Amino acid sequence: MKKISKRLIFGTANLSRYYGINSSKIKDNITTKSIIKFLVKEKINYIDTAYSYGNAIKDLGKNNIQKFNIISKLPDLKSPDINLLEKIIYKITFNTLKNLKIEKLYGLLIHNTQNLKGSRGSAIYNTMKKLKNEGLVNKIGYSIYSTKELEKFYLKFAPDIVQGPLNLFDQNIVNSGWLNRLNKDKVEFHPRSIFLQGLLLKKEHELPRKFNRFRRIFQNYYSFLKKFNLEAFDACLLFICSIKLINKIVIGIDNLDQLKKIVNFRNKKKKYYFKSLICKNESLVNPTKWKNL
Repeated sequence: MKKISKRLIFGTANLSRYYGINSSKIKDNITTKSIIKFLVKEKINYIDTAYSYGNAIKDLGKNNIQKFNIISKLPDLKSPDINLLEKIIYKITFNTLKNLKIEKLYGLLIHNTQNLKGSRGSAIYNTMKKLKNEGLVNKIGYSIYSTKELEKFYLKFAPDIVQGPLNLFDQNIVNSGWLNRLNKDKVEFHPRSIFLQGLLLKKEHELPRKFNRFRRIFQNYYSFLKKFNLEAFDACLLFICSIKLINKIVIGIDNLDQLKKIVNFRNKKKKYYFKSLICKNESLVNPTKWKNL
């Protein structure tokens, strides 16, 4: 198995804002600099960011990232006048390039697939294709929370990249057959939320109260870890590394030590029945639903 560092994409959701179950945030630019330096050392060449991640893009731009492959995501575009969409997307893209101090993006993704509905979707997608044809963007695509979004938009809006959740609880991209299909179509799939925004790393007594309604699911999970004598961190990485069709993995971290821990992870040549952990309750596996718990 190839070293995990070759597969990593550094996710920057908490670079300049609080994010995840712990509402964590990378504290300062000194930490960011040390992380970027370590990425270079370990030959981790991909960074994932987004226009909506606060000052993350500006912070990245202060750190000589010209040799990285940068993937960015557009903000929600439901509001602007449809006739202004092309102009707005170009402005956002140029601002992103300027702030990152780079000449082109590796990937430009739609952050919210609801933007793809109707004529607005065609206008957004066609503008992204135009940016690609002009050499400002290498690949285009979208970020999803559910395979239902692929069922709606995949045929009409062919992506080069799809970013979506994949973890011990949410294995739907694999079991639905979509990962196979994406692979056959030569579409890159970048799994994110491999620790379910940190929830899967929580010990039983640390779970926030609002997750008590999922007690049976978590009891099954903790029993699984105990049965195989696994740390939660190792189980999450063992699962993601067991899926052969995945070449890239988006990882979010709070500090350099966490990144080092991921890079130093070593696979165990042992089979685990990870399917026993599948959860189909969207209220749990989709973090956008947590605010309603």
